Amino acid sequence: MSKTLLIVDDEKSFLESLKDGLLSYSEKLTVLTAGSGKEALEVLSSSRVDLVVTDLKMPVMDGFQLLAHMTKYYLTIPVLVMTAFATPEIEKKLQKLGTSQFLEKPLEFRVFVDRVFEELAAGSKGFLHGISLATFLQLVEMEAKTYTLCIKSTDKVGYLHIRDGQLVDAETENFRGLKAAYQIVVWDETEIEIENMAE
Repeated sequence: MSKTLLIVDDEKSFLESLKDGLLSYSEKLTVLTAGSGKEALEVLSSSRVDLVVTDLKMPVMDGFQLLAHMTKYYLTIPVLVMTAFATPEIEKKLQKLGTSQFLEKPLEFRVFVDRVFEELAAGSKGFLHGISLATFLQLVEMEAKTYTLCIKSTDKVGYLHIRDGQLVDAETENFRGLKAAYQIVVWDETEIEIENMAE
């Protein structure tokens, strides 16, 4: 059965080259594209998508906002993130954590294809690979973002205050600081909302 891949990137020529490269897999794969997080949400609301591959830096709605939205409304859709790692140390750290949700830019096409089919195969076995809070925080650190993140889980709400990719404060109903942060990161089935964005 054919699977549907959504690739999100604001570089039109890059999107087209990936789409053209994937033509030889057209029996197994339908490829949809979007130039921003906002366009991606329009595609997600109107089409069945089995895997999202997204860049982080985009105008209108960036990859972080898209991922945050997906944690709320499309939790079961697997996501691969394309990013240029800030440092080799961060790359090693991610490998130690066993995270498989990153594709390093510039992409090697063969590696890209292999990873896409690995994720699709894992998804068809019933694994859920939506983006986790821990993975989201790693991305925020790598890209040195400044955000307040509102994290919701069942009946709990907490806030993570991040400046230039580093956690500066956290709060829950009962705790503040590191104690609150430790509580939040172990919550199950979290939704992430981005507040107070700064570039």
